[in-house]
Amino acid sequence: MKSFFIALVFLFSLNAFAGDMVYDFFAKQMEMEKKIKDHNITTSEIEKLVDMQEGQYRKFVLKLIAKKAKFVEMSDPDIAKMAKLRRRMQINKQRGNRYAYLRDEVELKNYEIYRDMRKSLKEVVLATDVGSLNEFTNMVNDIITKHYNEFTPLDMKKYQFSKEEVAASPILQKLQKNIETNMLLMQVNNTLSAELMENIDAIYNIVVLSGYGLFSIAHKINSSDFGQILNPILSYVALDAAKVVMIIFVILIIFVLRRIFILLVNKMLLLVLVRQSDAELILEGTSKIFNWTITAIMLHMILIIYAGFNDVRWLTKTFEITYVVLAMMFLYRLFNAVAAIKIEDLNRTKILRNEVINLGLKATNVAIFIIGTIVILKIIGFDLTAILSGLGIGGFAVAFAAKDSIANIFGSISILMGDLFEQGDWIDINGMEGTVVEIGLRGTTIRTFDNALISIPNFKLADSGIKNWSRRTMGRRIKMQIGVTYESDFADIRNAVNEIRSMLQEHPGIASEQTEYLSAERHARLVSREDLRGVKRTMLVYMDQFSTSSIDILLYCFSRSVVWSEWLEVKEDVMYKIAEILKNNNLSFAYPAMTIHKAQQQHKDESSGLAGMK
Repeated sequence: MKSFFIALVFLFSLNAFAGDMVYDFFAKQMEMEKKIKDHNITTSEIEKLVDMQEGQYRKFVLKLIAKKAKFVEMSDPDIAKMAKLRRRMQINKQRGNRYAYLRDEVELKNYEIYRDMRKSLKEVVLATDVGSLNEFTNMVNDIITKHYNEFTPLDMKKYQFSKEEVAASPILQKLQKNIETNMLLMQVNNTLSAELMENIDAIYNIVVLSGYGLFSIAHKINSSDFGQILNPILSYVALDAAKVVMIIFVILIIFVLRRIFILLVNKMLLLVLVRQSDAELILEGTSKIFNWTITAIMLHMILIIYAGFNDVRWLTKTFEITYVVLAMMFLYRLFNAVAAIKIEDLNRTKILRNEVINLGLKATNVAIFIIGTIVILKIIGFDLTAILSGLGIGGFAVAFAAKDSIANIFGSISILMGDLFEQGDWIDINGMEGTVVEIGLRGTTIRTFDNALISIPNFKLADSGIKNWSRRTMGRRIKMQIGVTYESDFADIRNAVNEIRSMLQEHPGIASEQTEYLSAERHARLVSREDLRGVKRTMLVYMDQFSTSSIDILLYCFSRSVVWSEWLEVKEDVMYKIAEILKNNNLSFAYPAMTIHKAQQQHKDESSGLAGMK
């Protein structure tokens, strides 16, 4: 780790400090390396030197990352020096100055090592811009591999000289120093590569934190007395003081923002919907999903902080899917609450049928589910292009397999467009009779009068004859045969028929030709307006037929009300009045009876027999 930070220090100092300070810092670290490798110092002294060295590197890396943009834009400051060395090497080679040429060759190699390390580090820093830790790890591996493949060490056989030669030549003495520096730089280079590989997570975390502007804060927290006490304890659960402080801060901020958001939403709903009850209905339907979303966001941020702001792919995908599911649930609850409000308004205005909103709501819910599923598949990594292409190829098979479902959808549209019936209507279809509960996409549910629930596919309803008892504005039929005895006087019967007819015409619950009804609509259709709206005002009272046991009077009329209970009340009152009319006219209700008459001849024979005996 020491050499890794040495290289970082070198690169940053080229921009942030004067050049001499960079090399001074680098020379200081090299001296510390020499001390660490000294066999004359104890193990405890080595540990102190390592801790001191790591602290110096840590501070320097903090400065480097804080000025990442400047570091990336910085050019190589040793280009001029390397060009000068190459020129001097060419001159010495031409003049035959072998020692000077070798001296400059090693020094040039040292500059090349500096350049290669700088280049590798710059590539590593640039690689931190990728979207995930896994991608960053792969790129660092590629950079290090490329760096080792391009590196060529010195051929040390060329630089072997006797002690006497070295002592007699200042140029060779300089060469030896350059070789020592080269050996140290090679060691630094190797250590740098190792430290890069071992500290990939730490580097990425530092850069990510720096991007959020949190690295310096985290460093101050962990460096404080509070952090120094807690960090050894928290390290067992992969935490530190800075992470704990950030987690607590996130929780507090989210709770405060939640309260502010709820207040703002409530005020906005009141401005849009006017009624407090409507706003409460929407909040009641969506508040639970909103709380779940807030909890998911808080948990997500806590886990991100715990992971050191690393882009953990499985964690990101899991929460992305969670957010999509919560968004689907939120939209579902929101649209259902809004639909309930609109249905209440429509019940007052009658502008649009409830079934249209209900069908539109179901279609919207299906669309939400389909879109949410597509987004989730995209997050998981499915190739949507291939899926959609497959749907095009297998569309015919899917359509054939789902032909009944498609027929039901078109059947529901046909029912709504034809206005055959609506929720609450009393209908009769193929012997199935009851009240319409719901017109869905697949079928229509009917509650029978014995309280059973029947579901009928919509395509069958659209293709069948439907008897709708509720499509009546005025007129529910009352039909009966009133039988009187054959002993009745026909004049009495005529009077009774006239009185019954007059009673019905004057009855407030019976519809007659003079009964008016309200209709504000104007129809351009060439149909009877009364038949279209379901208005019946026919009234018939006549002596109808001579039955086996009675003389029948036909009564055929319609009540004004079509409500069953009110119809029964009117019918009952009419029957009481008819009974009173028959009584006043000396008429009696007939019932099945048989009268036996004896033959006249038999009566005479019996009379003659009695006379002869006398």
